[in-house]
Amino acid sequence: MMEHDASEVIGSMVLAGCKVNRWGAEASRRSDVTSSSLIADVVADVTVNALRAAIVSRKAKRRKATAMVSSAPSFGPTGYIAVTATELVLIKVESGVMMAHLGKVVARVSRSEVASAQLESAAVSASAMIITLASGENWLLEVARPSRAHAEAVIGKLQG
Repeated sequence: MMEHDASEVIGSMVLAGCKVNRWGAEASRRSDVTSSSLIADVVADVTVNALRAAIVSRKAKRRKATAMVSSAPSFGPTGYIAVTATELVLIKVESGVMMAHLGKVVARVSRSEVASAQLESAAVSASAMIITLASGENWLLEVARPSRAHAEAVIGKLQG
């Protein structure tokens, strides 16, 4: 079972699909959430040097997290990746009043152009989906924990 039925948007039967986020979304979300905890930690240890070290450490972590660059087409904060019998399709997910819905197709790639596909557990709340195309491009995408089972199905279809 898939998170969305993209068959109408794509125009053919979808074998597997999952929601994805742009690369680096989790790292930026984590830094926003933990900024208040950083302030609390610094207040507990009120030295200027501790504040400087914490800021330098946070910047280094952020640079490391965004060191990999994705060549995936731009799809906004959330997208949907679908596998058909012949294609890999990236669709923009648009926010509605009550729920998100599938928008326009952003990219279509023949499955024969997919050189490799893997899912790596990069963090507790998000995994990295890495799709390498025959051209050498890497689509680096993030998959939230609730979508991981769907992402495993996508990878399975691409590898099989």
